[in-house]
Amino acid sequence: MSSDPQHPSQRPVAPLAGLLLLGGTLLLAGCSRGPDPASEAAMMRAGLEALYTRHDAPAAAAQFQGVLARDPAHYGATYQLAVALDQAGETADSQRVWQQVLSLADHCDDTAAVTQARTRLGLPPLRSDEELMRAGLHALYTRHDGAAAAGLFAQVLAHTPTHYGATYQLAVALDAAGQRQAAGAVWRKVLAMADAINDQPTAGTARARLGIPNPRRPPASWRHRSPARRTSRETAAG
Repeated sequence: MSSDPQHPSQRPVAPLAGLLLLGGTLLLAGCSRGPDPASEAAMMRAGLEALYTRHDAPAAAAQFQGVLARDPAHYGATYQLAVALDQAGETADSQRVWQQVLSLADHCDDTAAVTQARTRLGLPPLRSDEELMRAGLHALYTRHDGAAAAGLFAQVLAHTPTHYGATYQLAVALDAAGQRQAAGAVWRKVLAMADAINDQPTAGTARARLGIPNPRRPPASWRHRSPARRTSRETAAG
């Protein structure tokens, strides 16, 4: 465990209603440090002691705000300020700071903090790509609701822009929802992805939806002949 007093895990662990421990610690100390780590560390220690030992949320909030005045992107101070404002009953201010926590957590790819921030903000929890795919497939092929399915596949692509299955299913869902122009844009992405991995059946489907003829291929009997056995006319032709 880090001995860095900026790290939220160094706070005294005390029961606190509504405060969630994230994987044994609260979260990483921060994505950046301020220009004066020593004074920030002292303010963080004072804030943590005020919040978790003396249960004086307003005093704690003042300390964390002091850290943020020096380093506005300090992750740990932003998180602890949101908690302190919650405990002080400053709901409007805490919501604003939880929004900042959510942005920082997204930037640092801290899924646990993202989950907590979304909960505090009253937002629905994020669902995994697998869960979203299952829900999208059910909406599209069982409930026949192309619009709902498209929304779910779009969420997958927001998380994973190169998700092959979600791209294909989004194109199908948009077609089913009657959104031809949007579907065409996605089918073009499907075609590029399919060609890149030589997935000819999917590429053929995409071309058909786009009205693009499949590329002409030489007869099978010619393709399987070695170049040495081709006639001079065949060789000259390609």
